[in-house]
Amino acid sequence: MCIRDRSTQSTGNGSPISMELREYAARYAGHAKVSRMIHLANNFEELRTEAAQLAASALLEGCDVARYERLCNDQRFGLVPDTEWLERTRKQSDVLQGKMEARLADAKASNVPQKIMEGLVALGDFWFERGVFDGAENKGARACYMQARDYSTTSCQSQEWCVKLTRSYTMMAEDDPRHFQRALNFASQAKTRAREAGSVDMEEEFHVVQVLFHLHNLKTPGSKSGVKRQQSAQKILGYVGHGLVELNFNKFTKLEHPVICVQDVALLGGLSALMSFSRKDLKTLVMENQNFQRFLGRAPKVQAVVGHFFNRRYVELFKLLQELSTTWIAYDMYIAPHSQTFYDGIRGWMRWRTSLSAKCRVEAWKAASIHTIRYT
Repeated sequence: MCIRDRSTQSTGNGSPISMELREYAARYAGHAKVSRMIHLANNFEELRTEAAQLAASALLEGCDVARYERLCNDQRFGLVPDTEWLERTRKQSDVLQGKMEARLADAKASNVPQKIMEGLVALGDFWFERGVFDGAENKGARACYMQARDYSTTSCQSQEWCVKLTRSYTMMAEDDPRHFQRALNFASQAKTRAREAGSVDMEEEFHVVQVLFHLHNLKTPGSKSGVKRQQSAQKILGYVGHGLVELNFNKFTKLEHPVICVQDVALLGGLSALMSFSRKDLKTLVMENQNFQRFLGRAPKVQAVVGHFFNRRYVELFKLLQELSTTWIAYDMYIAPHSQTFYDGIRGWMRWRTSLSAKCRVEAWKAASIHTIRYT
């Protein structure tokens, strides 16, 4: 994917939007799509106008009024707010909020735990859809879901509020990465409750949160030496790689509100595997893993990178990595901060791997030296 390919399509209200950027945005939905586009608009001047327009269009499909207003009020983007949509959406939200709060009050008056929990979860969903993940009492998704915990009586009900809290904390972690730890805790609880209830498997949701948690922890302390830092990164990315190659393709594509898409799984899983897997594991867990190959099939360039690495075509490998480093990798809000770590780890793996012949190690090092990548 090369977002800088400027083939365009008219939008009808505003400047034309790159077809590549439009295709990239289409991989995501809901809050994840908006967050990705705002990230591009904030950090890449050449994409600012186009990404902001796509973020605004995505917000108009939902009901997050506050975020839409913040986006339109940012003078860098040059957006004109849709005042009719704002007024209509506010009125609809006020009416719906009043009905849901009245329903919750009736449930509490009846003192039936099942009804109270359903009312709290529904109100939490109301706030989640509007981007209000945190708030006091019943004025935020997290607070409502936390209260629902006190009224759950079965494993299925406990799983439901655990899943809801996991998603809320994952969204909150975009502003404060420390929330990934809380998301992981509730994802683990949901996984346990699912097994107890014999209901929907939570493996995919748990692995995604676990991967994001480990990526956050990849920022190792600067006091470590280069070798120790690389060893620590290799260990952490080993967890990331194993978590992603174990994802079930069919179940992953059915997840609600995923923050990463199928192509992200291929990219992050592929790079992590190249940096941390032994050749034996790379063969069995990646090359011969038909399930993970379905992820790679959605990202042909990543599939080619993995193939070049495994078949020791190092010149082709680093050429393609260099191309990805200036487009997809650079634009990804979760992967970009660690891109240099990936590159240095892959290059170091090939330099020192004892299973490679001396000739292969020399060829690998020459190829890496020619295509030195410095991510920005």
